[in-house]
Amino acid sequence: MIVKGHPVVLVKIGGCCFSDKKVPRSFHSNIMRHLLEQLGKIPVHPVIVHGGGSFGHPIAKEYRIQDGFNKEVDDQRAGFSFTHDAMVDVNQKIMRLLLDAGIPAYPLQSSALFMLESGKIDSSFLEPVVALIERGFVPVLHGDTAIDLTRGIGILSGDTIIVELAEKLPFEQRHLIYLLDVDGLFDKNPNIHHDAELIRSIHIKNGEITFHDSSGEKQLNFSDNAVSGTIDVTGGIEFKLRELSRLTHENMEAFLVNGCKKNTLIDLHAGRLKDYTIVHINTGG
Repeated sequence: MIVKGHPVVLVKIGGCCFSDKKVPRSFHSNIMRHLLEQLGKIPVHPVIVHGGGSFGHPIAKEYRIQDGFNKEVDDQRAGFSFTHDAMVDVNQKIMRLLLDAGIPAYPLQSSALFMLESGKIDSSFLEPVVALIERGFVPVLHGDTAIDLTRGIGILSGDTIIVELAEKLPFEQRHLIYLLDVDGLFDKNPNIHHDAELIRSIHIKNGEITFHDSSGEKQLNFSDNAVSGTIDVTGGIEFKLRELSRLTHENMEAFLVNGCKKNTLIDLHAGRLKDYTIVHINTGG
């Protein structure tokens, strides 16, 4: 049950949790229903950001929206609008499940809240997000197309949005949760390498991303650990960590967990979840 005054937790629902990115506009309603029902049972006040899955990404790639205006791309303006329309479509599906779960969710159009400059957020209008939280609602944002002051148009990633919220929302919130289709970050792609090992703890400080193993501290190498083989115009798991490295607040934590497994959120909140990656951001250690 969502109760006003519960701690604010930022939740990023990856498209891989609700969609097969190789199958256009596929939607796994049973997985999402279970996931969102869990969210309504734990004593937190979530702010939800969801990705595009096979709704927005294939269209954005076809029309090369992430590159900005390009005269070589036919009907790119229509593609810009088609991409947004696809995101509205999946947002409505998620909203219906949230409301069915008894969560007082309210959708916000991300492209109306953020402007880009060369692919990065230039300005944000977060007053509606703040007002909804203060009134006991659960804001729901999503990756989207957006106006870019330099390139004309662009893609606004949900991974960028959640970090912007973590940096600028005026609430005491220390935790971010990333829901994936794997248990966290691995040293190799677990979809390809059966001997891939889960990296259980990562540290981000002063923009550097490190982890420890039996031989000591290491700089994280992204050569082969991001899940690949699907269309993701926003950059995958490496991009998530790069965005987290922009945070300036101290002692924040991000959890990379498997949103497709049963009771992940309930077990995480209860301290029972065994397999996940925790990202320590600007901690004193």
